Amino acid sequence: MTAILSYLQRLSFRIVNFIFGKTTIFIVIFGWYLVITGLLSLVSPEKARQKLLTSGFGIVKFNILIICFFLWGLIVQRTHDVSGPARSMVFFGGLFALLVLFFWARASAKRRLTAMASRLSVKFLTVLSWAQVIIGACMVYFQRRLW
Repeated sequence: MTAILSYLQRLSFRIVNFIFGKTTIFIVIFGWYLVITGLLSLVSPEKARQKLLTSGFGIVKFNILIICFFLWGLIVQRTHDVSGPARSMVFFGGLFALLVLFFWARASAKRRLTAMASRLSVKFLTVLSWAQVIIGACMVYFQRRLW
């Protein structure tokens, strides 16, 4: 079973890599996307800061959600050991605690990421935007991916 899953994973990676990595039209479209968003970030560095914040927050929120699902699985596993009415109390109490934990961790992560993004200088954001424009222009010019 593991061999089949490994084979399917390699095959899907090769197919996606061929379509998006070797097909010229997708490379050119992605290159122009990088150029245009990089130029927009140069015009308004605060929007670039907000874009970095939202993309980083999405990743953090996904990780928090995965951790909460793991903890929910542990709670469900532990409720099978308890019998009677205490079972439902433990289950719903754990579910409520996980919901509180999720929203608290999400708010805390948002505060920390906002504080971290506010410390980024405009010069750093400008350099990052220029790098994005250069990479996009090279992708369009050479019609080749750069990763």
